Amino acid sequence: MKKQSRYFRTVENKLDILDYARLYSVGAAARRFGCAEKSIKDWRREEEELRAATSKRETRSLHQGRKTSSAYAEIEDALYDWIIDKRSKGKSVTIPATIIKVKSMKASLKTKSDNAIRCLLRRFARRHFLAYRKPTHVGQSLPEDYQKRIEDFKESLAKLKADHNVSDDRIVNMDEVPLYYEPASTRVLSLKGAKTVTLTQSQAGQRRVTLVLGVGYDGSKLPPMLIFRGEFG
Repeated sequence: MKKQSRYFRTVENKLDILDYARLYSVGAAARRFGCAEKSIKDWRREEEELRAATSKRETRSLHQGRKTSSAYAEIEDALYDWIIDKRSKGKSVTIPATIIKVKSMKASLKTKSDNAIRCLLRRFARRHFLAYRKPTHVGQSLPEDYQKRIEDFKESLAKLKADHNVSDDRIVNMDEVPLYYEPASTRVLSLKGAKTVTLTQSQAGQRRVTLVLGVGYDGSKLPPMLIFRGEFG
């Protein structure tokens, strides 16, 4: 039986894997970098020692094959940290936004075309194990003072209840959502290598009804209500 050779990983490589695991998950990092989940967990316990062993991550150039003497090496770490910070907060990092950021980090890049910056970013992303992906979860960001807003709303609601003698079952939170007759599919199962994946839908795919849901302040749920499109005359 052929003995499997062990892959030596530098301190910087381990820290990159830990950053990736923190941003996504340990399992995703293990699959992406081809290492065992147990190893990543061991490195996580030793993360303080690993970061202390290297005061600064080895600078990698935006130009493939260039060393730290590259004209763009000074912005390499700053750009990587900016992307990781944005994604750790769930913020969007698009190609146009990254191009603008790169141009703002170094004056000599402002005169370069967007296509030239795109080429640099493609190589940069490949070496830093970054990729543009479709979001799997989409949420809304909360304002910084959302806790204060909640408390202010509770106080104003309690005052209204006391002033007008309103019972809890008379206070209702209502919302409405659309329901399509034929929900659209964004992904379908098809043969590998197919150049085109065609999807046909009937006219009913554009038709929808409105579903109204409500819940009382006392926790009671109102019966759902459907609103259909009416016909004049």
